Amino acid sequence: MTSPIVEIAIIVCTYNPDAAVFSRTLNAIAALKMPDDIKIECVLVDNNSSIAIAELTYVQAFLAQCSWATVIREPQQGLTFARLCGVRSTTAEILVFIDDDNEPASDYLIGVQYCFQAYPSVAVWGPGRVKVDFLAPVSPWFDRNFRGKFQEKNVQHTEYGCVFERWAEFYPPGTGMSVKRDVMEQYERAISEGVLASTDRQGRSLSSGGDVQIVWEAVKMGLAAGVSPQLQMTHLIPGQRATLDYVTRLTFGTASSYMPAVSASFGWTLEKVAQHKPSHRLIVKNILKLIVQRLVKFNHKRLRVDLAKYVGQVIGVLRVVDTTDQHWLYKVVKVLNFE
Repeated sequence: MTSPIVEIAIIVCTYNPDAAVFSRTLNAIAALKMPDDIKIECVLVDNNSSIAIAELTYVQAFLAQCSWATVIREPQQGLTFARLCGVRSTTAEILVFIDDDNEPASDYLIGVQYCFQAYPSVAVWGPGRVKVDFLAPVSPWFDRNFRGKFQEKNVQHTEYGCVFERWAEFYPPGTGMSVKRDVMEQYERAISEGVLASTDRQGRSLSSGGDVQIVWEAVKMGLAAGVSPQLQMTHLIPGQRATLDYVTRLTFGTASSYMPAVSASFGWTLEKVAQHKPSHRLIVKNILKLIVQRLVKFNHKRLRVDLAKYVGQVIGVLRVVDTTDQHWLYKVVKVLNFE
């Protein structure tokens, strides 16, 4: 009797993981229900952690329990390099990227299989239902305002599409992203040829250009991307990330990486991006406007996040049209510790 063809590969990229969080991720992976007649493979990509994850007791216990899983190491720092290392180390046609703070529902792989079979024109899927689990107490104000920053969502219906040059609401971010192999191979070619840069997270940076560019590579191939309530995930947020400072840096990283990602993925948009470069006068005017709006509403705690978003958007444009880093706004970023 021949072995079933490998169909789904789980790729978990990690760098100095939090033991309490990562162990929950591994436990959830070990508890996944496997689709019938489909072989699963899993690689844990150690992205140059200070202590090799293969030496961690709870990782060793996971590997002993899951014979279909292994650990590999990617010494070049950055999520993009770790993801591509995982792609090269697997053979499955469907690649499921699970972050080291994700807890997929037990039927996640069954949902992935269903989505790709039911919607063959869709090449990238993400969870339509994401629950944020703050692992340390947060204030009611923080809980009310920032769950969305950690990708919490609850879509009621499957949504997908193929939209160029912008990020559609139904496009999936990196959490639990499932991708057809040919899309990731095209993404890797674009990076190796210098068309795209590795704009994903490295060390303390919270840039997120890689997620959007993977989706856009699928779009440029004439394929769609979307989310489905069939895919459910819990996003585990430890106390050190459930802070206003972290949300501020996350907001800046997302905003500042967007326009460079657009211009790299869709080269013909460069002229339009240049037209978005605001004057010094307009930048100051918009910053003052944000300050007044928040102070009038007695919502000064939200002001720093709003400033991070606006300044990040402008910095993103500057990184495309003015690569000298001499603009005074870069000093604002440094003083306010946005990056």
